[in-house]
Amino acid sequence: DKAHAFDCGADQYVTKPFDLNEVLSRVRNLFKWRSPDNSDTEIQPLNVYQFDDVNVDCRKFQVTVKGEVFTLTTMEMQLLRYFLENQGMVLSRSRIMEDVWSQSPDITTRTIDNFVMRLRRIIELDSSKPKYIVSVRGTGYKFVRERAVSR
Repeated sequence: DKAHAFDCGADQYVTKPFDLNEVLSRVRNLFKWRSPDNSDTEIQPLNVYQFDDVNVDCRKFQVTVKGEVFTLTTMEMQLLRYFLENQGMVLSRSRIMEDVWSQSPDITTRTIDNFVMRLRRIIELDSSKPKYIVSVRGTGYKFVRERAVSR
């Protein structure tokens, strides 16, 4: 597993059980390794996404739909960005909880459903018939964007 991870491009690999001090040291070393001099080799996340009449600016926490601007909360933006970055993939509720709300033990699958409902009200033309954030019965959600363009 370790060799495969490194062959796939992993910088580090930590097995359980692990020592917290070792993990923190590895993280500090990665920050040193990724100095500003190496900034051209770092992968920068996209900050602006556009699909159909929807424009998402992750830096401003804003979504513009047909000229109307909506300001999202931090968690709404994190969830929307997670969907955008995992376009086309079926994302289980448990995976979303782990990846988006990893440090909040009081989050339930119903919380995710409520956040999805709020996002649908903003980006969908008809939130009762979503075409972007699609439910996958018994599993979770899948984000699908048509004619996607990203910058």
